[in-house]
Amino acid sequence: MDQLATFDREWRLFFSQNGIQPLFFSYEGSTGDLSGALRRIVTSFGLNVPSEDCNYTEPPITEYRGPREPSKLEIRNRFVQWLQNYSEPERFINLLSVARDKEALVRSPDVVSAAYMHATAACPTQAEALHGASRFCRLKGMHEQGYAFARQGLALNYPRDTPLVEDWIYENGLLDEFAVHAYWTERYCECFDACQRLIRERQMPTHVYERVKKNAAFAAEKLGIPQPGM
Repeated sequence: MDQLATFDREWRLFFSQNGIQPLFFSYEGSTGDLSGALRRIVTSFGLNVPSEDCNYTEPPITEYRGPREPSKLEIRNRFVQWLQNYSEPERFINLLSVARDKEALVRSPDVVSAAYMHATAACPTQAEALHGASRFCRLKGMHEQGYAFARQGLALNYPRDTPLVEDWIYENGLLDEFAVHAYWTERYCECFDACQRLIRERQMPTHVYERVKKNAAFAAEKLGIPQPGM
């Protein structure tokens, strides 16, 4: 309160020194008689004030905009679309976090898999939850299910202009899981092809690269073909 009083004194001094006659309004007075407050402001500018009983009709609001300026409806629609584009990935990220927490808490395989699928359903264009489900199945020895999850994720395109995308999953993570599951479900040709692609593109850390080379050799052995020189 002392600071407000100081500000008030300083403003009054400023007005006095510069020959300014200010208009004083109180909150209570303005809200109780808004019309009267507005009339005082108009009068202070030397403008004519219409009588209180005049028949005044508010003119229609016309929207003025340049030839390239979007209309209010277009702006609103763009904003709604932006909200939808933002809220879907945000909900997906929250559900993905829930699924990972359930996995960390060693919940049952059915519960964890369902949580990852719930996240996938919230945003079918992102593969992080499918990768999580596939990796979880690998750790549990559920290779047939893990193969299906990885294959579903590989069918998705990289989600451009989407927040918090885990790039490594699209670069090598999903294909790596797919290769491992393919091997353990005796799909040796698919495993070998996936490993060859990973080696060719080489978008993975060195320790992963060395493991993938070994996986390719195992698959080649099962297929009875010469092991690739890498």
